[in-house]
Order: sequence, then C-alpha cells, then structure tokens
Amino acid sequence: MTGHSMLLCDDEPALAEEIAEFFTSLGWSVRTCADGLAAERLLSGGLAPSCLVTDLHMPGGGGETLLAVVRSLPPEKQPAVVAVMTGHALEGTTAAAFGADLLYRKPADPFVMAEDLASRLRASAIPPSPPAGAERSILIIEDDPMIRKELAAFLEGFGHQVATSAGVDALDQRPQSAFDVLILDLHLVETDGLKILHGLRDRAVVPDVLLLSGHGESVLKAATTVAERLGLTVLGAYGKPVDPDALARSVARRGLDAAPRDIRTSDPDAVRGALVAALDAGGIPIAFQPKMCARTLVFAGAEALLAGTLPGLDPVRPQDIVAAAAASTELLVRLTLSVLEQAVGGCVRWRHLGWQGPVSVNLPVEVLLAPDAVGTLERVTRAGGLRPADVTFELIEDAVYDSSTAALAALAQLRLAGFGLSLDDVGRRQSGLLQLANLPVSEIKIDIEILRQARTWGKAREIFASLAALGRRLGVAVVAEGVEEDVDLALVRAHSVDYVQGFLISPKRPLDDMLALGLEFEQLRRRYCDGREAAGDEDWDSRRR
Repeated sequence: MTGHSMLLCDDEPALAEEIAEFFTSLGWSVRTCADGLAAERLLSGGLAPSCLVTDLHMPGGGGETLLAVVRSLPPEKQPAVVAVMTGHALEGTTAAAFGADLLYRKPADPFVMAEDLASRLRASAIPPSPPAGAERSILIIEDDPMIRKELAAFLEGFGHQVATSAGVDALDQRPQSAFDVLILDLHLVETDGLKILHGLRDRAVVPDVLLLSGHGESVLKAATTVAERLGLTVLGAYGKPVDPDALARSVARRGLDAAPRDIRTSDPDAVRGALVAALDAGGIPIAFQPKMCARTLVFAGAEALLAGTLPGLDPVRPQDIVAAAAASTELLVRLTLSVLEQAVGGCVRWRHLGWQGPVSVNLPVEVLLAPDAVGTLERVTRAGGLRPADVTFELIEDAVYDSSTAALAALAQLRLAGFGLSLDDVGRRQSGLLQLANLPVSEIKIDIEILRQARTWGKAREIFASLAALGRRLGVAVVAEGVEEDVDLALVRAHSVDYVQGFLISPKRPLDDMLALGLEFEQLRRRYCDGREAAGDEDWDSRRR
C-alpha cells in the first residue's frame, strides 16, 4: 500500500473514474472533482493531497487558473507533485510552461502516470502517509478508567489500534514508533499534560495530539497554543464529557500528507533588482480577490494584491517584495503607484460589466508620508477613470500604531478627498480599538486569525461578534477575511458583518480570471443565499462615506 493521496480534477466522468479506480487499486487515496473551482475549495478547505492531477480545459474553472491558485497557497499546503492533462497537441509544450511537474496527452496511460508520480514523490523525499480515516495507532493517557475504557472501545470500533494508560510511564515503556496519535488528559494525578507536551518534541517519531480537559475552554485553548508553538500537530481539543463521535472524526483527520517544507525567503537584492526591472518595464503583476456582500453574496469590489511573481525569479512571497521595496521610500512609492494604476484599471473593467464596488489597495505609511502623497494618489485615480470614492486604501493596524501628526493629517486629507480608508487586521492586538477612536476609517477588517479560531473556540466567537457589533455601532463597514468554510460564512451571517473575503468565495486571481467568474458567483448565491434579496448595499455605502 503506497499511502499517497491524489486530488483528480477532470470534467470527463468516465476518464476520471478509470484513473481513480486504477490508483485506488494501488493503495492511493483519490478524491475527484469536475472543475477547477471545486478543486480550489477542497484545497482551501484543508485537503492536502500528495499529488494534484488536473485537466487543463474545463468549464466552471479551468486547470490553468487552478494551477495559479495552487502556486499561491502556502508552501506547506501545496501538493508535492502536480500533473496536467490535455486533449490538445503537445508538440513543443512542456509541463514547466504550466508550472507543473508532469504533462500528459489524454487519454493518459495510468501505468505510466503511476510510475512517474511515484518517482517524483521519491525524489521529493515526501514519506507516504496513510489516507484519512485509515487505521491509526493510538495511545490514550487518561487517569479516569471509565473514560479510558469507553474511548478505547469506541475507537477500536473504527479499526484503530488503541492502548491506554493512567500515567506518563506509558510513553517510556512503549517504542518510539508504537503510536502516531496521543490522546492526552491535561490534568493527571502525577503530572500535568503540559509537561508531557514539552517532552513529545524530543521523540524520534512525534505523534499527532488530541487534548482533553475538564477545566474549561481557557485551559484547552492555552494548551493548544503551547502545543502548536512546540511544533506539534493538534488534531482537536475537547472538554469533558467527551463527545466520542467528534473525537473519532478528529482522529481520522491527519496532518498534511507532505511534511512541511521550508518557506524560503528570497534574496532581497535579487528581489529588489527584479522589482526595479518590472517597474521600468511597465508594472509588477498583481491579482484581485473579490469581496462579496455577506448576506446576498453579490460582488461588492475586490482587493488588489501582489501576484507573487517577478521576471527572472521563482515565485516570490509578496511580503518579500514589499520588504525589498521598503529599503527605499522612492521604490516603495513606485510599487504602490504601479499597483494603484492597475487596480484602478481593473475596477473600470468590472464596472463596464455592470459589477459594482470599490477597489482596495494597501497603503504603506511611508507612502502616505511622501511629499504630495494625497495629491499624487488622487491624480493617478482620476487619470485612470475613477473617482476617489471608488478606491479604498487599506492600512495595516500595526503600521499605524504610533501614527504621527503628519500621518493623521494625511489620512484626514484622503477622507476629505473622498477615498475610503480600511483598517486591516483589527483585533490582532489591543491597539486596534485605539485606532478606531483615532483614525478617520470607513471600514474595518477583522483579523483573519480570529475567524479561524472561532471555528473551535467559544471565546474567539464572542470576540468576533463584539468586533462586528462595535463596527456597526461606530458606523463603519465590517469585513470578515479568511472565509474558507461553510461554518465561517454561517458565523459571519449571524453577526453584523457587511462583507466577506476568502477562499470560499475565491482566492486571488489575475483580473481576467476573476472577471470570468460570473457563473461561479451565481452558483455560490444559489447554494448559500436561499432566495435572499440582493439588497442592503445602500446602508453600507452610507456608512462607508
């Protein structure tokens, strides 16, 4: 049994079924989908296959767009091997031209594919991991004998191998590789679970962890944070009494199939040189992430973001590009104006399609303080065919923590000129509430980490609700970033949130690809809106101004 996993994306059911059955017979775990949009949702929802195999030409989201989305994922979430298939002629075409590892003419020979993929995985030094839900070796350390017995019997019913112990001595008595999941009570008679967590990182084989506690959510949350900072994979954390069904689902969840890869930071000098060359040649590539009305999922604008590519370099992290530009205020100004020019052009194009909503652009404080900054930003905006009211500048919360008098004056001038101002990452640190009192913002974006934690923790849900309600009371628009799962959208809609961004809607895309998503947006509305009226934007527009 190989233990490798595959996401197979192809709109020909017979071909997809044939390939899936073949690889399943070899011991692979295979997940199939019929278009690129469905594949994007699976990947953004946490699916981490060893390999991605995709057709290039499909309705409802093509393979080339899917490949661009895959390249935008964090390195640890990218498939180890990417293969593409096409029914078109391949003369002179290589896999590298699509940013893939392997390229096949349809119908592809599954035997050849299997050999190629296995060879690539071996070369990547990615160890196979059993598919989600497969048998796991579990050690339960819990000093309550009834809980030990009940959990063990329940998990054994799913085919898992389970051993139990009342104390920490079981860790020393069992071989290093004897279990791959540890279910740990945090409050043991002889010790506390936090000491055990610290010791796990020194083991030759580090197990995934599930935490139990009868001392409330605060203790569980703190222990989970400690474990994650120690580099452990936490599959779940549960208060007592434990829901065995929920615990079994967490056991079936695996860490990433591929071991996390190092996120390499690009050479600053090389990035700076490539950035200057790109700007001299006419501009740096950007992408757009759409923003939707939370209630109706009607398009409501988009955020312009760096695409993460520069001529002559491998993919570059956007933060590395910004860091390279920040060494020179002049270069950072050039970068910002290049993004603004393209963002304005993108907004003009979607307005021609009848789509409404402003374009958002990140505005570094250094650019805000440059000579005649407000006048320059207004001239670029109007020259591109927009009014200032059609542009929202986003300010990072940390960057404006100690805003100078000059910065505050410039922000006020931007608002007087008609621009929108959005405070990003609100809730990341205490300063966010102070900035809401000090800055003339028209919009706040709740920090993405709060929404992610709200999937698990009640306190995070309360914080999210409080920030959303505060924004409403202050008369500013509220945006929830990082909406990736159905539960995220449900939480957002339960509170006073105006707009959503995230992979559930769409990752960032080249402009042409985003503008081609009309059908996908309509499918989203049919799935999530249940006939809601596409109304209510006027209320937000009055608060934004």
